[in-house]
Amino acid sequence: MCMSIGGWGDTAGFSVAAADGPSRELYARNVNQTLAEHGYDCVDIDWEYPGGDGEDYKQHPDAVKVGEKATYPLLLQAIRDAIDGKELTIAVPGLERSMIAFTADQVPKINDIVDVVNWHGFRRTTTTTHHTSVQGSLESVQRYIDRGIDPAKINIGFAFYAKYFPTTGPCPQGLGCPVVALEDLVTGADSGLSGAVTFQQGNAMFSKGKADETAGGQYYWDSDTKYFWTWDTPEFIAQKFVKS
Repeated sequence: MCMSIGGWGDTAGFSVAAADGPSRELYARNVNQTLAEHGYDCVDIDWEYPGGDGEDYKQHPDAVKVGEKATYPLLLQAIRDAIDGKELTIAVPGLERSMIAFTADQVPKINDIVDVVNWHGFRRTTTTTHHTSVQGSLESVQRYIDRGIDPAKINIGFAFYAKYFPTTGPCPQGLGCPVVALEDLVTGADSGLSGAVTFQQGNAMFSKGKADETAGGQYYWDSDTKYFWTWDTPEFIAQKFVKS
């Protein structure tokens, strides 16, 4: 069983923990103690955006996070040394612009430290597009492989839900239409205007979806609500397994 630490908007503590040797050692000891107390045999470090481009990118610009590119693998190594052979996994960003700390120099170091790399998508966009297309997923995986991650360590996360985004106007073609601002213009935080639903809720839009066979994604634009919906079908999920 794996204990996950962090998340999209819950990563401030990582910067402090990674800052210097003593703080890294203290953090790593605390992680190991928590694993032991609760019976976990794995820890997932969900610091998805070391170096910047996370939810707080407007409050804490990338320029003030440059040092995290170097301290990120050092924190991982401290945790690896402390957890007594238990599994260490990390969650990483999918878009190239967000891979600030995952450079060709640093990725081989990270690869040597961790057991599993969990790849995740992203929500920041200004036009309707697929949430986790086959093409986009494969391109992201290849970027990590090209920079030195062992393919056997990569785990693609599948979204077992549909995402929806309100558009600013008519969008009969479905893809490439402007959406309303999905983040706070001042803080960069989620505006709360997009969302997700799971498939068992029986939403009628699932039966109206269109398949984009080129990019590999299912989508639908609702002319009544002006919502754009995007999701994976079992067929597109299977393609990710076969092609990755």
